[in-house]
Amino acid sequence: VGEVYYPSGDSQLAWIRWTTPEQPQTMTMTVRVRGGGGTSKGTLHIKVVDLDENPPPDPNADDRNDGFTRPSVPSNAEVTFASWGVDFLKYDYCYHSNIIPGKYLYRRMGIALENCGRDILFSACSWGADQTHEWIKETGASMWRSTGDIFDSWESIKDLTKQQAKLHPYHSVGCFNDMDMLVVGMYGKGNVGLSGCNDVQYRTHYSIWALFGSPLMIGCDIRNMNEETKKILENKELIAINQDPLCRQPIRLDGIWSGDDVLIYSRQLSNGDLAIGFFNLKDESVVANLNLDEVGLPMSTGKTLQMKEVWTGEDLPSLNGTVRKALEPYGCAVY
Repeated sequence: VGEVYYPSGDSQLAWIRWTTPEQPQTMTMTVRVRGGGGTSKGTLHIKVVDLDENPPPDPNADDRNDGFTRPSVPSNAEVTFASWGVDFLKYDYCYHSNIIPGKYLYRRMGIALENCGRDILFSACSWGADQTHEWIKETGASMWRSTGDIFDSWESIKDLTKQQAKLHPYHSVGCFNDMDMLVVGMYGKGNVGLSGCNDVQYRTHYSIWALFGSPLMIGCDIRNMNEETKKILENKELIAINQDPLCRQPIRLDGIWSGDDVLIYSRQLSNGDLAIGFFNLKDESVVANLNLDEVGLPMSTGKTLQMKEVWTGEDLPSLNGTVRKALEPYGCAVY
């Protein structure tokens, strides 16, 4: 019997199943354990007898060992997680019950984790299935996957971005909309590698995830990051936007002649600033146009925006209440 896990400072009960031999005999069983603990008895001798010749003990006999007590063991998965020092639990939807609604399954785990004695971040990963956005806030989940799995390709990034249009109102403090991990710096390697992306596409991908308020979880091998990947992932201005304490939802702006593949978003920040992002999902250069009336600054106010780009540090002026920004293929600009 191998790989019986004993948590350090705790105990574990292992149930062992075997095929009973046809003939009476003595079986020798060795137990191999791992983890922080150990076992007081590594070898068990089990005598298999014929019940016709050896009737079982009388349950009412007075010579039983009633002093035996079962050791305390974690009775639930969430208690086991706590005893192992787990800080993050991703609760997936694979092989879920077709009878029990998903919202009930996630409520169970949410209540269990809240009462396990440890602060564990509860990541609900139901891929947005079964209208997750409508009930996920009821479950106690800290973050929730709103989409299927991401792949390291521009089409996947583009698809997941467009899926968010109807989901922004369901993003909130304490129950963050998770657009899946970042593929920045993977360059086609790994389980979700596929075609890979170039650095311009990775920069736009990271900017969208940050502005939208998605948890920023690195998916590439950080041991082998190149300098450009590190530069993208360590952009302090974008991290600050992503981590703004009020976590307000982003707003899709109409723009002027934008179309479906030129996206303009704004997000109000806690210090009174606005974060504004221009995103070109096309494979050709475009010019994005924004009327500042959309963000609440019509020309009649006599006010305008002072805009500084987070990647280049360049200023962007406005003219007659309008902002124009040229974007390279797959490119972005965030102010």
